[in-house]
Amino acid sequence: MAASETILNKIHEVFAEYLLDLLTRKEPVYNEEGEVIDEVPYRVSAAEMGVITKFLKDNNISFVGGGEDDEEIDEIRRKAKEAAQRAGFRQEDIDAAAEAVSYRMH
Repeated sequence: MAASETILNKIHEVFAEYLLDLLTRKEPVYNEEGEVIDEVPYRVSAAEMGVITKFLKDNNISFVGGGEDDEEIDEIRRKAKEAAQRAGFRQEDIDAAAEAVSYRMH
């Protein structure tokens, strides 16, 4: 039995929200007493960034510069590159992934 379009749309929406949460999540920083003293961006793994990149590409999402969210997009790119480098990806792979998320169609 095939899933209805409504169910598939809901899965797509929930998955997109989950991926956005990965990119915007903050993690607490604790002092020696165990108290939260700061928050830092969640360290998105290379595998997670690969899933995000594929999701964007599969949905024909691309970026056109000059919008109010450029700073946020640059932060996402920076996190993606750092995650890929930590995972040991080749520079060619990092460049290909960066190109895949370097533009967004509206």
